[in-house]
Amino acid sequence: MCYPCRLFFLLIVAFPFGLAAQPYKDVKSLLTAVTQKTGWAKWQTVKNIQVSSRVEYLKKVRTEVWQMPGQYYNKSITTSGGKSVTVTEVQTPEKTWRYEGDTKRTFSSAGLKGKIFPVHELTLLYDPGAKLAPNEVLKGKSCYVVTQPTRDKKFRHKFYFDQTTLLLVAVDWNYFDVNIDLQWYEDYRVMNGFWYPFREVINNRMTKVVNEVTFNVDTTGLFTMPR
Repeated sequence: MCYPCRLFFLLIVAFPFGLAAQPYKDVKSLLTAVTQKTGWAKWQTVKNIQVSSRVEYLKKVRTEVWQMPGQYYNKSITTSGGKSVTVTEVQTPEKTWRYEGDTKRTFSSAGLKGKIFPVHELTLLYDPGAKLAPNEVLKGKSCYVVTQPTRDKKFRHKFYFDQTTLLLVAVDWNYFDVNIDLQWYEDYRVMNGFWYPFREVINNRMTKVVNEVTFNVDTTGLFTMPR
């Protein structure tokens, strides 16, 4: 065997899981690669995005609007027993509030800390608390893992990115304990240069299905707190 061939063979044997297993030195380099995959250049041109979805098990329809980079609007209508209940939740850097129907606000609190976006990889990219964790395997897929502290900082969410496609596979939200609580992201579609999941499997009974995604909608009045 020639010398270059022997050297190549020794490298493969000695380091079978080297850079190929973890080519990213930190969380920023990984998330930069992920966002470039899912449409970084396009995201820079978007002011806001509206996502309409439904959860059949709960008979719920939802309209979400992200006004980048720090405002979020969520209006859900749940039907039960022939009656519909509308709940609106709004988060801004200054205030967060929630109200039902046309009633005045029923809850308000301090504003958002940090930036939020309609895809988790962008939010994580701007979160100083995000950390790169050891790789894991989910449903036969090798995944990069990014963790993020919960609001009370007692636990850490875990985000799993497919090593092959770099798309988000699942999130372990574990808000209240260390038990695994996976939410799966599926049916990715490309729209105007963006990769976006149209199906979120919350658990065995609840699945969120996206009906429509609209960019740069009119948000007049959405982020004004009712008096």
